[in-house]
Amino acid sequence: SDVCSSDLRMPEPERIALFDDVLRLCTMQKFASAARQVVLSLSHQWLASNLLERARAVVETGDHLDYLMMIGVCREVDLEIALKLAQDAAASGDYDIREVGETYIRSING
Repeated sequence: SDVCSSDLRMPEPERIALFDDVLRLCTMQKFASAARQVVLSLSHQWLASNLLERARAVVETGDHLDYLMMIGVCREVDLEIALKLAQDAAASGDYDIREVGETYIRSING
């Protein structure tokens, strides 16, 4: 937590340089909250352009919990990005990952 809170005082270019590592920490229960704060401290414009591609790279080798956590992070930034990641999950060959995607899509479609 101390490491991540000090990251918030780093200039944005340095936080961006560490983004992929910080984003990966968002899928680890122990670090997720602090890592999410760092992610959300970046400019919305930068996140809108970069988050989906990088989130896909994080979950590419992950499991359903990684998808669940990453969709949650994306949702806090942009609902459209979260939906695209959920659609990826819903198209997965893995039952549990598919279930995460379908559940999220159902939840926003009412």
